[in-house]
Amino acid sequence: MSTKLKALSLGLLVFLATAGFEAVNASAAVSGHFTHDATTNHATILGTANGSPHDLVFREEGSEAAGTTCTHADLHGQAPAKAVTSVTVTPAFTGCATTSSSTWGETVHTNGCAFILSSSSTTHGTVTIECPTNQAIEITHPNCTLKVPAQHPSPTRLTGGIVYDTTVEGGKHTLTPTVTVKKITVHFEGGICVFLGTSHNFEMNGALTVAGFDTAGERVNITHT
Repeated sequence: MSTKLKALSLGLLVFLATAGFEAVNASAAVSGHFTHDATTNHATILGTANGSPHDLVFREEGSEAAGTTCTHADLHGQAPAKAVTSVTVTPAFTGCATTSSSTWGETVHTNGCAFILSSSSTTHGTVTIECPTNQAIEITHPNCTLKVPAQHPSPTRLTGGIVYDTTVEGGKHTLTPTVTVKKITVHFEGGICVFLGTSHNFEMNGALTVAGFDTAGERVNITHT
């Protein structure tokens, strides 16, 4: 079985949890970082994927089978400095259904898990999945439950990453991250899915929109350099 998820509001970002950025000195020599121009050091970073062309697909590697479609995926994070090398974003997914049958509702419980988006170069970044102890992202399907545990990028896990392009939306610089993450560990539990094996490699592909806001809720420029 495979699943399709539209993921990521950075408001790619349930607004249930707070999120943090790793701050850096803006003048320091770093391989890549995110910047914003809010008048204070603080900015809220919101990411959204809610339909083509900004859509994320989550499925078993190499599979073209039907998955799960979520009408909205939101991510939320906070930037405490004008330049940061990574951001932790908390996701929320709503309106999810199997693509082959809209009557088969699916739910995604994040259970306090988050994505850490790190900037490893001026064009590329990695993704880490972070969860509280004994927790995982749960995708509940009528036939089984899929669990995505905490995991870190390595040569054999969470390979690929994110490429960031800067666009203009609402008169402000906005990021369009293109996601090509493979070898995401997913465990199948319960139902008929266990007959397919309990551990699988999934991938996430697609894009989303990431915007920045100041403490008053006004749009600010956000870039990746």
